[in-house]
Amino acid sequence: MNKSVKITINNKVYEATKGRSVALELFTKNFYHLRNSPKFKNRRGFFCMIGSCQECLILINEKKMLACTTKIEEGMKIELC
Repeated sequence: MNKSVKITINNKVYEATKGRSVALELFTKNFYHLRNSPKFKNRRGFFCMIGSCQECLILINEKKMLACTTKIEEGMKIELC
């Protein structure tokens, strides 16, 4: 049985499924624009979903982490662009 937990995305509280990848949870909540590229500020989102490309590098609990390889935990704070 999947446990529902509270997480914060861009300072708004959401219910999420504990143990899901952050990327899947963001996708199901219609967050597709995760960050901007450093040099040209192009929109970045999901790409490989296995941690190789690092396109989903975002701030999770104030640390840079990959959304596709990080699992949802209670109280997680996620910051997108």
